Amino acid sequence: MAERFEKIGSIIFGVQRLNGAVVSLTNWFRKEISKTEKNIEENLQSQEIAEMYFAINNNLPKSKKDFFSIFDLLKLLDNDNPNLGSKNEDQIDSSLKQVKELHFLLADVIQDIGFPEIPPELLRQQGHRLST
Repeated sequence: MAERFEKIGSIIFGVQRLNGAVVSLTNWFRKEISKTEKNIEENLQSQEIAEMYFAINNNLPKSKKDFFSIFDLLKLLDNDNPNLGSKNEDQIDSSLKQVKELHFLLADVIQDIGFPEIPPELLRQQGHRLST
């Protein structure tokens, strides 16, 4: 039973860590965009900011695809967190595996675009620590 709760905790904490990294990355996208676009709306959503960033930096198609995959999957996982207690072991293991894989995928995106605020190796280390 303790292992089950440890896995659930790892999922919740991992999703929150990844959400925080995505917010930091999106804020950096805004800063990068503002270097060329002076009139950025303040109320743009994260997804819109990312779209603008990748439109300007159109030489990053894989990173764009991966970023939006991460973004979408994180929304699903975040919305599913309240239901984790009612999941069976296979479902919990599947969610934990997804969270682990997202750490590596986000690390690759961060490395590819040159985001300086989060070392990609740190995310990879965190991913390795998640036991599935």
